[in-house]
Amino acid sequence: MYQLSYKEPPQALKGRILAQVALLEARAARVRFFISSTVSLIALSTLVPTWNAVGFELSQTGFFEYGNLLASDSQSVLLHWQEFSLSLIDALPLASITLLLIVTLILLSAVGFASKYARVALSHHPQFA
Repeated sequence: MYQLSYKEPPQALKGRILAQVALLEARAARVRFFISSTVSLIALSTLVPTWNAVGFELSQTGFFEYGNLLASDSQSVLLHWQEFSLSLIDALPLASITLLLIVTLILLSAVGFASKYARVALSHHPQFA
């Protein structure tokens, strides 16, 4: 049977190959850092309007009035707890809350990815310049 033999490449070629691999890895990390930072900024800029929309819809549906009712007439609320809880759930703006949670999840994920690639992307190695 024919057996392949492994030959070590010349030191100069090996050094150039490893330098090129390191350069490409650093370039990929910079691109990933830039993309994740951009997504983080976009998510952060949409977080405030989404938060305001949730607050506005909570006040429009009278969700906060249920807290006042609970504080002022808790006996009646406890007596009719099923109707109270269904009304409370009905007053929740689920679409806005879901959108707020999605934007928050995107923001946290993008910040996590940006911090993961920041060390490599922001390092200043002379061979990567």
